[in-house]
Amino acid sequence: MMTPYRTKKDHESWHFCSNCTDYPESDFDEQGTSLLPQVVR
Repeated sequence: MMTPYRTKKDHESWHFCSNCTDYPESDFDEQGTSLLPQVVR
């Protein structure tokens, strides 16, 4: 099973590696693993 993409709420950076020190553990949005979410500005 692949790790889902996560971002802290109100941040633009998405993380996909749960070993990363910046991978959100709380207060985050999550997307599936098939495609990186697109940021619309």
